[in-house]
Amino acid sequence: MSILLLIVLSGLRWKTGTDWDMYFYYFTTYKSFDEFNNGQFEFLYSSYAYIIKSLTNSYSVFLLVTSIFIIGFKAIMFRKLEPYFLVCLFAFYAIYMGDLFPVRQNIAISIALLSFYFIIKRQKLAFVISVIVATFFHNSAIILLAAYPIFYMKMSNKLILILIATSLLIGLSDVLTSALRELKGLFNLGGGFLSERITDKLQSYTTDSYSSNISSNVAFLISAARRLIILPIVLYLRKDIKSTVFNGYINLFVFSNIIFFLLSKVSIVFVRFTSYFALAEILMIAIVLRSQKDKRIKVLLLIFFAIYLAIRLIVSINTYRDLFDPYYWIFDKYIPRITY
Repeated sequence: MSILLLIVLSGLRWKTGTDWDMYFYYFTTYKSFDEFNNGQFEFLYSSYAYIIKSLTNSYSVFLLVTSIFIIGFKAIMFRKLEPYFLVCLFAFYAIYMGDLFPVRQNIAISIALLSFYFIIKRQKLAFVISVIVATFFHNSAIILLAAYPIFYMKMSNKLILILIATSLLIGLSDVLTSALRELKGLFNLGGGFLSERITDKLQSYTTDSYSSNISSNVAFLISAARRLIILPIVLYLRKDIKSTVFNGYINLFVFSNIIFFLLSKVSIVFVRFTSYFALAEILMIAIVLRSQKDKRIKVLLLIFFAIYLAIRLIVSINTYRDLFDPYYWIFDKYIPRITY
């Protein structure tokens, strides 16, 4: 029932969520296969959108079908990967807002759960194929190729803390931002078509950054604190849990945070890479609760994680509050919201 509710909320909304105008225009305007595959989006997403459009002109039907796949597939994979399914579902809702706006990266993230399954089963070929499929829905999914070797790395708590601290210091120093600007200058001097393409990419990656009334360093530290709040708990408990899978999820969680600390101040575009590894955080939380034998400690941990995830959800909603609150769906007669 909870899965059905999430699908309905996601599939029947109207003028609710980010990038509404772009995706709405894309689906409702184009008609032919060539128009859909115009280079704007990845091949599999474009082809998928074209197939649905060839069957119906209704954007709501497209959203509903997409929601059924994205949310339904996540539910199936969570059940396969973790017995504490309801914990996974609650964490998924808090971290991903229940896929309220299912865009192409959400499809890639759902497929990423399948790649986690193949990592655990040590099926390398199937893992690579799943990553390739995800990448053809959203090219940022290519980062998942690093997940397999990282999952099985042996990292002590001390090494993890050193890596986190080092990436934090580098991120605060803005050294990578300066390095990318210098690199952009070198390609400008080189000239030629390839240099122009690389320069354009670097320009787009270094243009989007924090836009806030507080300084970028303060915003960065607040985000870092929010991301690291559960790290001491999982590092402390790993000695009792003693699970290769749990250690693998910790590795992916740490890798995600290192990417964020190193590159989020360079551009918020790079934050997209971390979205795939939030899946590991969900599964990691479920394992912590499932493995705790002491009922009192389990209850305390459950309360702590519930508060933590509720804060994550509130922060996510408030980031684009004007696009999520109030929630509008297809049966609303008057929708005053201006989307962007």
